[in-house]
Amino acid sequence: MKTKAYRVAIIGCGHMGAAHMDHIYYKDNVSVTYACDLDLERARMFQKKYGAKKITKDYHMCTQAEDVDIVIISTYPSTHLAILKECIKYKKHVICEKPITASLEEGKEFVDLVKKHPECKVLIGHIL
Repeated sequence: MKTKAYRVAIIGCGHMGAAHMDHIYYKDNVSVTYACDLDLERARMFQKKYGAKKITKDYHMCTQAEDVDIVIISTYPSTHLAILKECIKYKKHVICEKPITASLEEGKEFVDLVKKHPECKVLIGHIL
Protein backbone atom coordinates (compact mmCIF):
# COMPACT_ATOMS: atom_id res chain seq x y z
CA MET A 1 0.00 0.00 0.00
CA LYS A 2 1.41 3.37 -1.05
CA THR A 3 1.47 6.15 1.56
CA LYS A 4 0.27 9.61 0.54
CA ALA A 5 3.08 12.05 -0.06
CA TYR A 6 2.63 15.46 1.57
CA ARG A 7 4.01 18.54 -0.16
CA VAL A 8 5.10 21.18 2.33
CA ALA A 9 5.91 24.89 2.22
CA ILE A 10 7.81 26.43 5.11
CA ILE A 11 7.16 30.14 5.61
CA GLY A 12 9.80 31.59 7.91
CA CYS A 13 13.28 30.09 7.69
CA GLY A 14 14.51 30.99 11.16
CA HIS A 15 15.15 28.94 14.28
CA MET A 16 11.61 27.57 14.68
CA GLY A 17 11.29 26.90 10.95
CA ALA A 18 14.43 24.78 11.19
CA ALA A 19 13.06 22.96 14.24
CA HIS A 20 9.97 21.97 12.26
CA MET A 21 11.98 20.97 9.21
CA ASP A 22 14.42 18.89 11.25
CA HIS A 23 11.48 16.70 12.27
CA ILE A 24 9.95 16.16 8.85
CA TYR A 25 12.34 16.63 5.93
CA TYR A 26 13.78 13.09 6.05
CA LYS A 27 10.40 11.33 6.06
CA ASP A 28 9.61 9.29 2.96
CA ASN A 29 6.11 10.74 2.64
CA VAL A 30 7.14 14.43 2.84
CA SER A 31 8.66 16.64 0.17
CA VAL A 32 9.49 20.31 0.59
CA THR A 33 8.09 22.40 -2.24
CA TYR A 34 8.92 25.90 -0.95
CA ALA A 35 11.26 27.58 1.49
CA CYS A 36 9.96 31.13 1.98
CA ASP A 37 11.66 33.94 3.85
CA LEU A 38 12.04 37.69 3.39
CA ASP A 39 15.79 36.98 3.41
CA LEU A 40 16.32 34.98 0.22
CA GLU A 41 19.76 33.82 1.36
CA ARG A 42 18.16 32.22 4.39
CA ALA A 43 15.58 30.56 2.14
CA ARG A 44 18.40 29.37 -0.12
CA MET A 45 20.14 27.82 2.90
CA PHE A 46 16.92 25.93 3.71
CA GLN A 47 16.70 24.85 0.09
CA LYS A 48 20.15 23.30 0.29
CA LYS A 49 19.71 21.77 3.74
CA TYR A 50 16.16 20.43 3.36
CA GLY A 51 15.89 19.92 -0.39
CA ALA A 52 13.22 22.52 -1.10
CA LYS A 53 12.37 22.62 -4.77
CA LYS A 54 11.76 26.40 -4.85
CA ILE A 55 12.50 29.50 -2.81
CA THR A 56 10.61 32.76 -2.57
CA LYS A 57 10.19 35.94 -0.53
CA ASP A 58 6.45 35.99 -1.25
CA TYR A 59 4.33 33.78 1.00
CA HIS A 60 1.41 34.14 -1.42
CA MET A 61 3.27 31.86 -3.82
CA CYS A 62 3.24 29.15 -1.13
CA THR A 63 -0.39 29.51 -0.13
CA GLN A 64 -1.63 29.63 -3.72
CA ALA A 65 0.57 26.85 -5.11
CA GLU A 66 -1.20 23.76 -6.37
CA ASP A 67 1.82 21.64 -5.43
CA VAL A 68 1.55 22.47 -1.71
CA ASP A 69 -0.66 20.52 0.72
CA ILE A 70 0.63 21.78 4.07
CA VAL A 71 1.96 25.21 5.04
CA ILE A 72 4.16 25.59 8.10
CA ILE A 73 3.87 29.13 9.47
CA SER A 74 6.96 29.98 11.51
CA THR A 75 6.96 33.74 11.13
CA TYR A 76 6.31 36.46 13.69
CA PRO A 77 2.94 36.15 15.46
CA SER A 78 1.76 39.45 13.95
CA THR A 79 1.73 37.76 10.51
CA HIS A 80 0.05 34.46 11.45
CA LEU A 81 -3.59 35.49 10.96
CA ALA A 82 -3.07 36.92 7.47
CA ILE A 83 -1.18 33.82 6.35
CA LEU A 84 -3.80 31.52 7.91
CA LYS A 85 -6.56 33.35 6.03
CA GLU A 86 -4.77 32.72 2.74
CA CYS A 87 -4.13 29.09 3.61
CA ILE A 88 -7.81 28.51 4.29
CA LYS A 89 -8.82 30.38 1.15
CA TYR A 90 -6.64 28.03 -0.91
CA LYS A 91 -7.52 24.92 1.14
CA LYS A 92 -4.12 24.26 2.69
CA HIS A 93 -3.56 22.39 5.92
CA VAL A 94 -1.51 24.39 8.44
CA ILE A 95 1.01 23.95 11.20
CA CYS A 96 1.31 27.30 12.93
CA GLU A 97 3.96 28.18 15.46
CA LYS A 98 2.88 29.57 18.81
CA PRO A 99 1.67 32.05 19.84
CA ILE A 100 -1.06 31.95 17.23
CA THR A 101 -1.37 35.75 17.06
CA ALA A 102 -0.06 38.91 18.65
CA SER A 103 -3.33 39.93 20.32
CA LEU A 104 -6.37 38.40 22.01
CA GLU A 105 -8.72 39.84 19.37
CA GLU A 106 -6.71 38.30 16.52
CA GLY A 107 -6.50 35.07 18.51
CA LYS A 108 -10.29 34.87 18.70
CA GLU A 109 -10.54 35.56 14.96
CA PHE A 110 -7.94 32.85 14.30
CA VAL A 111 -9.86 30.27 16.35
CA ASP A 112 -13.23 31.22 14.83
CA LEU A 113 -11.80 30.91 11.32
CA VAL A 114 -10.39 27.46 12.06
CA LYS A 115 -13.74 26.31 13.50
CA LYS A 116 -15.58 27.52 10.39
CA HIS A 117 -13.29 25.52 8.09
CA PRO A 118 -12.94 21.94 9.34
CA GLU A 119 -11.84 20.88 5.85
CA CYS A 120 -8.48 22.52 6.63
CA LYS A 121 -6.59 20.86 9.47
CA VAL A 122 -4.78 23.42 11.62
CA LEU A 123 -2.28 22.37 14.27
CA ILE A 124 -0.40 24.65 16.63
CA GLY A 125 3.27 23.75 16.92
CA HIS A 126 4.64 23.06 20.35
CA ILE A 127 8.03 21.52 19.67
CA LEU A 128 9.94 22.63 22.71
